[in-house]
Amino acid sequence: MTERLNQTLSRSLEKLVNKDQTNWDEKLETVLSAYRVSKQKSTGYSPFFMMFHRQPLLPIDFELLQKVQDGESDVEAFIDNMMLIREDVN
Repeated sequence: MTERLNQTLSRSLEKLVNKDQTNWDEKLETVLSAYRVSKQKSTGYSPFFMMFHRQPLLPIDFELLQKVQDGESDVEAFIDNMMLIREDVN
């Protein structure tokens, strides 16, 4: 399991680091965050969900919530849309 995680992290870092691979440490937290909220084939859940028994609140969640609070969107339509998006992502 650890080898699979390392392979996944390595492949993800390869896409973000500079040509000389000198900034991998700056990109590691981004890659780890993405991994933690991604649904895993082995469990059907994200590592975050397995640890905290809830879906994480991501920056986009706060942005969309603010739009609802500002009256830019119908709350029920917003919730329905977010549930569809979350199902597609998971």
